[in-house]
Amino acid sequence: MNQENRMPELTAEHSTLIGKESAPRPAPYAVNEAMARFWCEMVEDPNPIYFDEGYARSTWLEEPFAPPAMLFTWGMQPVWPASQSESMIARLQLPGCTTTLAVNATQEYVAPLRYGERLTITNQIASIGGEKTTRLGTGHFVTTLDTLRNQDDAVVGTHSFTLFMYGAAKEDGRQEHQAKESGARSREAGHGVPADEALPPITLLLTLRRAIQAVAGTRDYYPFHHDEKFARENGAEGIFFNTMFLQGFAGRCATEWFGNDAFLRRLEIAMRGSNYVGRTLTAEARTAPVRLEDGRRLVDVEGMLSTEDGPTTGVKWVIEVQA
Repeated sequence: MNQENRMPELTAEHSTLIGKESAPRPAPYAVNEAMARFWCEMVEDPNPIYFDEGYARSTWLEEPFAPPAMLFTWGMQPVWPASQSESMIARLQLPGCTTTLAVNATQEYVAPLRYGERLTITNQIASIGGEKTTRLGTGHFVTTLDTLRNQDDAVVGTHSFTLFMYGAAKEDGRQEHQAKESGARSREAGHGVPADEALPPITLLLTLRRAIQAVAGTRDYYPFHHDEKFARENGAEGIFFNTMFLQGFAGRCATEWFGNDAFLRRLEIAMRGSNYVGRTLTAEARTAPVRLEDGRRLVDVEGMLSTEDGPTTGVKWVIEVQA
């Protein structure tokens, strides 16, 4: 990179933020059926275990619960009135970085979230990477960690996010939204497909209406996901679907493949490209044999979400199944 275009160096103040946990903040709403139904409508998830008490009680999970992949959504703050709480990432001002995009996300689901539970969330910055230049621009990969606890102060899940915080590249012509760097990180993370049993593909049309559903269902109002002008001005072809939507679709796939009473224990996604309106999203995966761990029967699945543009999202699932 030309020396005159280099970003200012990170300071010691940035380092002091790493590992520092925020004060607990309450989720704005109790875990509730209405938001869970919006979520299921968004990705066309028909699993009765989330809402049919009679069905749920006939399974080992015993009673209805919210879709596990909703975990991060419960902590999304209202846009009005503006929240006074502040996460650690909001305190991170990286010099020259004006835009943020998600790259990787990993969720661990410790326990089903039952309707009526009240959650609190703590947040920390786990790491700040050195300066990187991608096709989007120059910036830093930042990893955050959210820990969610219930009203009994028991951890119910964690959400780790890797973000690319950057200043836009000054080049002629439209930039691709997803950085080459994130694709390389996906491949390094091992998001290939193991040579075992292939699972049937699952598809979903990415319509404009579904994009609106995704904004409402995830409560993610970042302009990339609903503002065509903003998206194009920041290097995207148009509005594209957010991380939580992809998690929701992957969560639907888990129970569609392994049964309504399969419970998602871990979900890892690595973005390689954007999922634009007008495409068809397809999940393809292969599964390894069942393994035993701490008395649980677990299945490891690796796969890919793709559209007509090619592979967009590497996915790893860990799913608990019954005998």
